[in-house]
Amino acid sequence: MRRLVVGVCLAVVVAATGFVQPSPQISVIPPVPGDIPASRAVHTVIMLAGHQAGDSFLWKSADGNTHVFLQYNDRGRGPKTEATYTVNAQGWPTSVAITGVDYWKKPIDERFTFDGQTSTWTSSNEQGRASGLTGFYYSAAGTAEEQAMRVHAARRQDGRLPLIPGGEIQVSALRTETVDVAGTPVPVTLYSVAGLSFAPYTIWLDADDQFFAAPGSWLARVRAGAEASLPKLQAIEEELQKKSVADSDSSRR
Repeated sequence: MRRLVVGVCLAVVVAATGFVQPSPQISVIPPVPGDIPASRAVHTVIMLAGHQAGDSFLWKSADGNTHVFLQYNDRGRGPKTEATYTVNAQGWPTSVAITGVDYWKKPIDERFTFDGQTSTWTSSNEQGRASGLTGFYYSAAGTAEEQAMRVHAARRQDGRLPLIPGGEIQVSALRTETVDVAGTPVPVTLYSVAGLSFAPYTIWLDADDQFFAAPGSWLARVRAGAEASLPKLQAIEEELQKKSVADSDSSRR
């Protein structure tokens, strides 16, 4: 009976004043698992519509392997993956393991291995094998950090990189800028990557060829502490794209 009286009183107050007690804000950013060494990892913030929706971390373990953890929340959807890469002196993976769930929460278990003689790969999309190690394995569930690894490997051999299962990318530097990261000026370079689709895509890397940013009007990724640089980096990309279109139109006249 007491709960009913209290409820009626509250309803009267709301009706009379129009005041509604705000509900507590619940963060939509998934918590970072405790086993991620966030303090010594390269941290990327994942943004959706201008708001943080998740994180990505890259670090190296004592055995020299590269690890990437990624997750974000898009209204209940969104991936959560863990990847481990072993690379050779060329920067090409000899072992890849990616597990977790994709954007639609479907399980991911993708593997690539090179045993010294044969390359073998399997994912939900395909499986195959080939003699030797003929290129950089292009994973189906790879992250922006893997894109940066491909750019780094391509830059070590004149900007061209063969891929497994097939194809090739061509990488070229477009422009270098200096941005602020938590009060520290950091040089970053915009690269164009061609060969994966009809049009090249672009990616910003730091001086160590690690992923720095991929601006976007909806989905954007950027180094933690450099969120304020996204409008500047996106404006540069749009400026270069307009110039490229103008140059292309001029050459056809």
